[in-house]
Amino acid sequence: MDFCCYENKFPFKRGSAHYSELITYWILEGFLGPFDCFENAYEKGHCVIMALAHHGFIENQQAGYVRKNVKMFDLSSCCCCRIEETVRLGLANVFEGDLGRIAHADGVVRTLGKAEKGKKSSTLLIDRNFLNREVPFDLFQSMREIEALAIFNPTSKPEPLSLDMQNLRLLVLRGCNFLGGIENLLDLRSTVSDKTSFQKLSVLEISGPIPSLTIPDNIFEYMPQIRSLNLSSLQVASLPSSLYQLTELVRLILRDCSSLKEIGSIKSMTKLQVLDLSGSTSLGKFFDKSFAINKELQMLNLSKTKIKWFPLINCLEKLTYLLLRDCKSLSRLRMISSLSSLRILDLSGATNFVEFHDQSLGKLGYLEEINVSQTQIKKLPLDICNVGRLSLRGCSKFKDFPHLKNPDRLQFLDLSATNLISVPSISNLSNLRELFLSCCCSLVKLGDLSSLKNLLVLDLSGCKALTKLADNSFENMHCLQKLDLSETNIEYLPSLSHLTDLRRLFLQKCTNLKRFPSLDSLTKLEELNLFGLKCQGEVDVDFLKNMVNLHLLDISETEVTHLPSLSNLKKLKHLSLRGCQHLPNLEGVATPEFLDLSGTCHPEEFLHCPWRISSWPLEEVSSSRMPDIFVDSFQVLQLLKNNPTIGKSFHFLVHPVEEETDIGGKYFYQNELFYRETFFRTGKLCQCKEEGVDCQCRKLQQSLEIRGFSDYPHGLEHLAAQAEFLFLIDNQFIKSLSSLGAESTRKMKFCWIEGCSEMESILEVTTGVEHMLEILRVSHAVCLKSICSGNLQGHGLRFIKCLYLEHCPELANCSSSYCLYNLQILQIKFCDKFRTLFEDEQPQPSLPKLHRLCLWALPNLESIACIAESLQTLIVGECPKLESVNLSTLHSKILEILQISSCDNLREIVAASDLALPGKMLIRGCPSYILRY
Repeated sequence: MDFCCYENKFPFKRGSAHYSELITYWILEGFLGPFDCFENAYEKGHCVIMALAHHGFIENQQAGYVRKNVKMFDLSSCCCCRIEETVRLGLANVFEGDLGRIAHADGVVRTLGKAEKGKKSSTLLIDRNFLNREVPFDLFQSMREIEALAIFNPTSKPEPLSLDMQNLRLLVLRGCNFLGGIENLLDLRSTVSDKTSFQKLSVLEISGPIPSLTIPDNIFEYMPQIRSLNLSSLQVASLPSSLYQLTELVRLILRDCSSLKEIGSIKSMTKLQVLDLSGSTSLGKFFDKSFAINKELQMLNLSKTKIKWFPLINCLEKLTYLLLRDCKSLSRLRMISSLSSLRILDLSGATNFVEFHDQSLGKLGYLEEINVSQTQIKKLPLDICNVGRLSLRGCSKFKDFPHLKNPDRLQFLDLSATNLISVPSISNLSNLRELFLSCCCSLVKLGDLSSLKNLLVLDLSGCKALTKLADNSFENMHCLQKLDLSETNIEYLPSLSHLTDLRRLFLQKCTNLKRFPSLDSLTKLEELNLFGLKCQGEVDVDFLKNMVNLHLLDISETEVTHLPSLSNLKKLKHLSLRGCQHLPNLEGVATPEFLDLSGTCHPEEFLHCPWRISSWPLEEVSSSRMPDIFVDSFQVLQLLKNNPTIGKSFHFLVHPVEEETDIGGKYFYQNELFYRETFFRTGKLCQCKEEGVDCQCRKLQQSLEIRGFSDYPHGLEHLAAQAEFLFLIDNQFIKSLSSLGAESTRKMKFCWIEGCSEMESILEVTTGVEHMLEILRVSHAVCLKSICSGNLQGHGLRFIKCLYLEHCPELANCSSSYCLYNLQILQIKFCDKFRTLFEDEQPQPSLPKLHRLCLWALPNLESIACIAESLQTLIVGECPKLESVNLSTLHSKILEILQISSCDNLREIVAASDLALPGKMLIRGCPSYILRY
């Protein structure tokens, strides 16, 4: 990242920079990723600055300025390959302007006041939020002094730029899907003889998937000083000829130009340092045979192209990065032994790559990383020296352990899924930090590991032919943090007592162990996975009571017969005991975020109830931390029986077992927990707060969601009877709420019904049961024909305050107003057969407490007949059969908002002569209406 440079380059030309200028620089470079608005980008950038300051990489100064703490940067340890690939423009090396003090608001980032005495605003960044509003037609015509202009993700074609922008040095047009022709935007014409405009432009980006973009062939004749050019993601088959005459060009970025097939001669670009063509999947040809003229080239990225060969690079003494990832057509690499500055060589995913032509790479003294993963390579060139990272993952034809000239420099070695048979003594790899040998199915012998004193990660998982490790293998690995021996056939594990810093231990499916190892000394363990472990002796897990740092524990499908108290494991988030049939009880088991008890102890009478339940604590859920408890029906009853406090506060999602449902599986249900939390957090459950209605929906402590069942999940009656929130989603067994039983819904105050396609009526009032329901939301109930049926007077929904009905195509009305006496909010949308608010009633139906009425997309609505003395808001839209809205019959003296939209046949709005019109009145899309008294 350019931020790591030692030199005082942009934006640190003065040795320090204001944090707003630094964030703007990151936005222009694309370091902060895609964003919807500048506010989000600045919030993310501010978090990055706080993190850098916290770790000492930058120092805060007065008035919001920061400067680099150069002593903290050790570039030799940076993976510069991945850092460089994020750079779009390289402003630190090519931009000589000054962004100045920056302020942002309402979709605009601009220079604050005057950058310098006597100098006008020089920087302007605009996002879609600004361009979506009305902007002056000549917005760009009045910006003659502008030096840096960037437009992000406009939703319409931008207005032409002014030809008078002769001071413009930086122009970024990112995500301009509606750009059309560049000559129109830049106001250039082939007949224009004056080419003085844009003469100072040094940085230009026009990027984004623009299918109809046309680029004039002479476009770059107007911009001879371009030093950085980014045309990424443009769908052009060829480049304009004038581009190849840009003699000052330093960076040429053409990423993801999927239609581009050929690169013409770049011999005029003698100053070119970066050529990035990655992701241009149709590219297969270069005009030049050699890069001999381009001696300044430092990075060549041809990843994900169709190239079979490319120009000779043997003369590029400054080439640092050679990136050829996923070049499926590339089979050989020639003449790289003279690239004396090369640091990164990446051929990973070049699945047809067979060999290097060079027999030796001994002259590449700066080479830090070689990645040939997923290739057909059988051997490496000789004399590889000073390499710090070497990856041959998935090289199935590679059989011999690699020979390195200076093995003590190696820190990362990945030989996973190779055809290695044995690993000789690797005592010379004294500085190795990470060793991956997973899925080496032929590996039968592993040499002495005792000299790997600095090792942090050792992964031998899937080495099924490996049966033995030397007894002293782990004696000197005091720094080891992760050890993975899963799916090996090791019989006796070496002593683990010296691994005092171990954080993660994986022994899944180690089925050939003769003796379970002692783990008492591993007190720093954070993850322990023993899933499927089989052992001839007893699996004693008494040591768990002292593992106070444990976050994850999985002992599923093991022969564990006793589980100690886990009350000391305060940090435990994930506990899986699935299939532990020999555990007599679960005493001392707390309730972590994820708990899987399925298959632990099933009495016969519960085997026919194949459902599970997931819990989400409302106060802790976040998108990156989704708690989950998976238990079967028996465990629910046991938890309710043994833990009386569970009824005081719970939030449960009940669903079928994953293998028996086709509506998404476990991951789907975990996401539902997060979505439900979002509804709670953002207030999407109801609109009571906005309308001033007294509602306790966000204070309720017991919620239950039943989702995805064809038959009623028996065993839930006790839990449902305690629930104040009830969500019924995608259940086919529900005909009405009475399908759950009267006692199961007696305490319910909020009910959300969605996708219950067999529901015909919400309530069947045939008994004296009185519901406490206050909020009811029903959507996508395709068979729903009535709200209440039976004898409604005195029963039903007389406590309800809010009623929301959406996508109920068979519903014609809201039944009787008698059962909705306390209703305060009524919203009805997308109900095709909805004709009138209530069944014929005499006298006129009345809702005395109704505050808000919203009727939307009701194609058969004919009238709004109701007395609503308390009505404050009336919204009607897309009701083509509605001919009259009579405000006088509402009898409301406090109506504040009236909105009527797209009612094509509306003839009249009748207002009461003795009442004032609403304060906010918006009528649109009603061409024939008149207002009369």
